[in-house]
Amino acid sequence: METRPGTPDAGAVRTMVRVCRSRERAWGTLRRLTDAGDTGAWAERLEDDIARLGEAVAWLEADWRPDGVLLLEGLVRRARRRGVEDLAELAEDAAAAAQPHLSRLGRQVRTVHEQVRTELTAWEEGDVLTAKTLRVDQMGLVVTGSEVRGTLSTLTDARTPVWSPVAQVVGAYLLLETGH
Repeated sequence: METRPGTPDAGAVRTMVRVCRSRERAWGTLRRLTDAGDTGAWAERLEDDIARLGEAVAWLEADWRPDGVLLLEGLVRRARRRGVEDLAELAEDAAAAAQPHLSRLGRQVRTVHEQVRTELTAWEEGDVLTAKTLRVDQMGLVVTGSEVRGTLSTLTDARTPVWSPVAQVVGAYLLLETGH
């Protein structure tokens, strides 16, 4: 099979599928972390979501534990002592204080996650041009100065006991993905 100049070989495409699959898992986890719709369910799955996020970045072969993750792990320990209902109530109260920024962040993360899922499908189907175009589009959503960055800054500065650490985790993941 003949390839055009600049077209990656099959091995490179397999690598991109693997990396994009990890990115899709990470964005899917961030999507769950930013979803304050059912704080009871959020509190129940927080420990699993933290673990899933760590697994999703493992391809980088780095110990990625930003401050936001450490703060969320502290909330998990609190829930073990006081019960998950306490964490759900804390998340509910904090969500009310963090609006409308929390809802906006949830929509923004959902948009990026959907694009990453579409990019993954393109890589899996060997549609390199579409995959690359989608990746460039995603960068436009998350680079410095973007709406996402503004929302993260507002939520982090709000210092809510639950959602500020979530914003820190999203911001740390963006740094990991973009270098910015």
